[in-house]
Amino acid sequence: MTLFCTLILASTLMQAPAPSPMPPRTVAPPPAAAKAPETDAEKIANARDSIKQTTQTIEKIEARLADPNGEYQKAEAAFEGLNTKLKALKADIAKMRADGKAEAAAEAEKTLPALQDDWQLAKERFDISIRQKKATLDAIPGLKERIAGNQQLLDRLEGRTQPPPAAAPTPADPAKPKPTVVAAPPKPLPDFQLTGGEGKTPPGETSTNVNLAPKAASLLGIDGTSEAIKIDPLVLQAHERLAVRRGLLRDLEGRVREAEGRVRAMERTLQSAEKILQLEQESARQFEKVVGKMSNTLQTQPPRDAREKDELATKLAETEGQLAESRARMARIVARVTTHNETLAGLKAELAVVTREE
Repeated sequence: MTLFCTLILASTLMQAPAPSPMPPRTVAPPPAAAKAPETDAEKIANARDSIKQTTQTIEKIEARLADPNGEYQKAEAAFEGLNTKLKALKADIAKMRADGKAEAAAEAEKTLPALQDDWQLAKERFDISIRQKKATLDAIPGLKERIAGNQQLLDRLEGRTQPPPAAAPTPADPAKPKPTVVAAPPKPLPDFQLTGGEGKTPPGETSTNVNLAPKAASLLGIDGTSEAIKIDPLVLQAHERLAVRRGLLRDLEGRVREAEGRVRAMERTLQSAEKILQLEQESARQFEKVVGKMSNTLQTQPPRDAREKDELATKLAETEGQLAESRARMARIVARVTTHNETLAGLKAELAVVTREE
């Protein structure tokens, strides 16, 4: 019976279907390594590079604003020329009518709409240039603030920043008796060293109050120059540790203020760049309108005079060049805004780290 059951079981196992292969395991990619915090060497190099680039940016801005052939100067000259021409034409028409020259006045008025269109476009261009100049000038203080913030960081990292002085003790009133701190009755003390570490009381000796007038006076703000002041060593140790912690706290608070200042300066720089980008986009649209108007004029109503036609074609080519320059400036400003956003994100992350330490 046992042999029979064994044969039946073996037959069943031989006829059983083979198990389906196990699906391949999907190996999850290793998590991205967290970006290591910048070392002091990296911070110093980045701060110096930022100061250099920001200084160069300010120099370029000032040179561009002072350039006699800059966009602001060109827009100003173009508008003033057309403004003078339009006023003169209107005055001539009014004089013709006053002199009874109605036909001549009517003929002159035919040129008025085209001149007014040119005047309007020139006015829009000059208005945009004025706002661009203001926005550019407004960006300079933020750039200088960035330089100051990075210089402050450099001074701290390179050890040029002096710690804030400790508050001077309040002078004792001569009319009042000088205070004397009296220690508690002698008692056994735990391990102790005046330097703030841990040590052992020598065998056979008991811990007693000691005469520590100069150091105690410095820590407690007591005038101890004329008489000895007896301080419990534990009290002195506690004040030493408190003084150390206060110094660390002052240093940390200074780092937080420093990081906050760099974030504010970067935000101000970013806002200025975004505003300048918006104005440059307006400028490009204005140039597009002028190009479209000139192209349409040359195609549909070209001047009869060959000289005027050549002048219009030359002006069209010049405006097309200005449009290309405006578009190139937009591309540069977009790249600058992208870089500013990345820098701001890094500064905010640094501020978050310093704030958590506080």
